[in-house]
Amino acid sequence: MWQNSNYGKSNTIENFAYITKNGVAVLPTHGNGYQNTANSAYWYQAYKTRGQGSTFAVDFNGTWIYPIASIHTHPDSGYGANESPDGGDMAAFRSMGIPGFVLGPNNFYGAGMSDLRSNSYNTYPAQNLLNGSILIIPNIGLFK
Repeated sequence: MWQNSNYGKSNTIENFAYITKNGVAVLPTHGNGYQNTANSAYWYQAYKTRGQGSTFAVDFNGTWIYPIASIHTHPDSGYGANESPDGGDMAAFRSMGIPGFVLGPNNFYGAGMSDLRSNSYNTYPAQNLLNGSILIIPNIGLFK
């Protein structure tokens, strides 16, 4: 996901995925760019969803999957984009009712449900996620 975001280039794009207990479902990036928010990007609108929280489901290629979190990239290349979650990100996380994560060039941000209620998030060095010293799926319980 990170490499496909084109960090450091003029054509950066956000990439989005749903995290499930069985792995990660990365969505297509048609029409995404550094200015898209979770509420306007193609990857969020193009899939039917239902429920919220533990009942949140996404129609992924004709099969309903049950995400336990979402993650997307913020590859800020100096075009005014912020690498941390913004108001649109936090609103999208709350609307899904599942933890949300944002991967930026310097930091990795995680917002669990209690964080979302207070409009806050946790910050970790991005390198810890990229080198495998932080694992999302086994530690998802920390973000409830």
